Amino acid sequence: MMTRTFHPIGQGAFYTEQFEKNNNLIYEIDDYSDGLFEKINIVYDCGTSSGDNIGTDVIEKSFRQGEDIEILFISHFHSDHVNMIKKLIEHCGLIKIVVLPLLNENEKRLIINIYKSLDLNETADLIENIGLYLDDKTKILFVEEKKDKQEKDKKRRKYF
Repeated sequence: MMTRTFHPIGQGAFYTEQFEKNNNLIYEIDDYSDGLFEKINIVYDCGTSSGDNIGTDVIEKSFRQGEDIEILFISHFHSDHVNMIKKLIEHCGLIKIVVLPLLNENEKRLIINIYKSLDLNETADLIENIGLYLDDKTKILFVEEKKDKQEKDKKRRKYF
């Protein structure tokens, strides 16, 4: 059984999916797990601008202390989509895979500097050093545009 939840966190985004073992079915997830499990947790974005208490409450109600997260997807680096990640990491067990948007170094520096200028230093630090917050076993993946599409776009631009 799969349960998808759009959590009421006010301004921001925190969505979860939980897949549970049902009727003696056994699910498997590649090399990132022991092969068998009772439940898979997936998180899409993890932030709010509606206050720390809301975020903490939602995380604690969604996951048991030490419960693993199979995959954390981050759609983009707006503070209200990422500022609860540290709390999620502190409350839960291992986050096995983190999927992040790919930024070049200039884009990354710009976002970090904007957050620092807004006194959102914890969010800036998370973006700059996300690997420091995660377990060594966590695999970090970056989403990027396919080369084929980039080449097609370059060719199209020549004609317009």
